[in-house]
Amino acid sequence: MVHYPHLKEFESIIWQRALDAKVFSGTFKYDVHVGEGFHDDHEDSCTIVCDDFKILTQKRIDVVNETASEINLIEITPKLSSRVLGQAIAYKILYNKQFPTGRIIKSFVVVESLDDDLLPIFKEHKIEVLRV
Repeated sequence: MVHYPHLKEFESIIWQRALDAKVFSGTFKYDVHVGEGFHDDHEDSCTIVCDDFKILTQKRIDVVNETASEINLIEITPKLSSRVLGQAIAYKILYNKQFPTGRIIKSFVVVESLDDDLLPIFKEHKIEVLRV
């Protein structure tokens, strides 16, 4: 089994299914950091430890898929949840702020199982849900 950076074993299995189904094309970047991360405003001088902590507390997009015309931000999880809804919304805003490209940015969640209560909310926020 192939292991992908930042993905747990069960997430790698789900992602491999999406790749095998050729759902996405283009290039892929894994474990893409966005946001400022935690920093201490009261700290006058930051050390290597502070910088490392900032990196550890930045948000991490599972997969960024780039094509000529668009960028797809992809979260991979076994089950659809409100947690991943919040992640997808936040990651799109943070990515666009940090990497403004002018290209279309889409959000995707790749899952094994759906939650019918949440599907309309994902649709309302223009987050595509793919079950594999």
